[in-house]
Amino acid sequence: LTILFLVLTSIIGYYVLYAIDVVEVAAVMMFLSGLMGLFFIQYPDFMLSLVKESLQSRSVFLRKNWLLIIIWATIALWVLYSILF
Repeated sequence: LTILFLVLTSIIGYYVLYAIDVVEVAAVMMFLSGLMGLFFIQYPDFMLSLVKESLQSRSVFLRKNWLLIIIWATIALWVLYSILF
């Protein structure tokens, strides 16, 4: 399932980034992250248990989320490069 979502996200991302500047895409991503935060803040017990479970071990967290960390870091660096240069 992860591979399927990765492939679909890559295809959609290619077309979106071809049509729109990466800074604008990042602004929309920040806006949607805020909306998702507003949604999840309504469920504090669930979120606290999820955070406690996720952060039990740094190695487990990094093993499960290494791809997302790389993707977000790449987008952040790309946006900074686009803004500064």
